[in-house]
Amino acid sequence: MPDWTSGEDWKYFQTALAKASAVVAGSRTYRVAQDHIDKRVAYVLTSKVIKPKVTGSVTFLNPRHTDIGTLCAEHKMVAIVGGSEAYRTMLDLGLFDELHLTIEPVILGGGKQLFAEGKLRTQFKLVSVKKLNPHGTIVLRYVRNK
Repeated sequence: MPDWTSGEDWKYFQTALAKASAVVAGSRTYRVAQDHIDKRVAYVLTSKVIKPKVTGSVTFLNPRHTDIGTLCAEHKMVAIVGGSEAYRTMLDLGLFDELHLTIEPVILGGGKQLFAEGKLRTQFKLVSVKKLNPHGTIVLRYVRNK
C-alpha cells in the first residue's frame, strides 16, 4: 500500500477495481504496478508502439493509432488506474464517465495535476460523498454530465 493513502482508501480502491473487467493505465503507472496489472485484462497506453502489442492479458497500444473505444466496448466496466495523461486521453476520447476522487487529510508538499492538459472541458456532477474513516478520508463520486 502506498504511504500517501489510508488503509480504508486502499480497500475502497481494491473493491471498486474488482468490479471492472479491464483496466487502462499509462506506461509509467504500468511499470510501477506491473505485478498487479498483469493479473487482469489491461490496456497500457504508450507512444512506443504503432500497432497493439499483446503480452499475456496486457495490450500495449498507442491511442493515436488504435481505437481504444472499440476495445473498451467489449467490457461492461473499465477502470482507469492512473496517470494524468491516461485520464486525459480517456476523457478526450469520451470514454470517461465516472470519477471517484479520494481526499486524504495529508499535505504532500508537491505532486502532479490529476489531468494533463487536453482538448475538452468536461463537466461532472457530484452524486455521493462517503466518509471512510474518523481521520476525515472522504471519497467524492462524480458522473459526467452528458
